Amino acid sequence: MSVIFDIIACFFIALLSGMGVGSAGLLVVWLTATTSISQLTAQGLNLYFFLFSAGASLIVHIQKRKIFWNIALLMICIGSVGTLALAITALGFAGVVVVKFAPH
Repeated sequence: MSVIFDIIACFFIALLSGMGVGSAGLLVVWLTATTSISQLTAQGLNLYFFLFSAGASLIVHIQKRKIFWNIALLMICIGSVGTLALAITALGFAGVVVVKFAPH
């Protein structure tokens, strides 16, 4: 019975997320409040949730021709360059510095 209730709740969370209400953060709140899942594990599951919901939404937007490919390509390029630059910068930090800012 509990599994069915969780599936129904997650369905409604996905529905709300698809309408732009609360994002998938609602899933993290649900999982940590009602199950014995740790917050870190819930956040990992939230990433999977985001990947599948974003993929589904991308398919719908492509079918409805609502994607401006020029802008999307520009954003992908800028985001990739920024990610690469910050990843290289992070390699220069000592492990102690990174641990200092990480939550315990």
